[in-house]
Amino acid sequence: MRLTGLFVALFCGLISTQALALDIDQMPIKLGDAYQQVKDAYKTSLEPEPVKTTTPGSTAVRLKTKGVWFFFNRESKVYTIRLDAPFPGNVGGVKINDSVVQMQKVLGKPAKIPPTQSTLQPRSYVYYLDDVTTVVFRANSDDEIETIFILK
Repeated sequence: MRLTGLFVALFCGLISTQALALDIDQMPIKLGDAYQQVKDAYKTSLEPEPVKTTTPGSTAVRLKTKGVWFFFNRESKVYTIRLDAPFPGNVGGVKINDSVVQMQKVLGKPAKIPPTQSTLQPRSYVYYLDDVTTVVFRANSDDEIETIFILK
């Protein structure tokens, strides 16, 4: 009986840790939320506009003063969140303008670092938060995080 209780405690601890890893500080929206939830959370009247992406029928809302973009599929559900300055929160403890060294100190080694065509292009660092969610941190030439993508 004691072993079962320990297993349950450990298992619940793992679930709690995973849930925290998916938390985006100061972000009331998550992947899969509908446009109406974005509109309500941010008190915006902006309507999604068509964008050219690899997802047919995509639209997006960019809230420049919040530093957030929401990309919607044909069903008006969020499939990608893009964070830029001045977004004040963090993803997994990493904020916009943190250094790559700080990011790796907090999150460890990335799953992938895709090659770039030139040193002028931002370098991407890919982390898998779970089997569905990917986070891509893009760093500028000063090795500071300038954009964060949360992808489904």
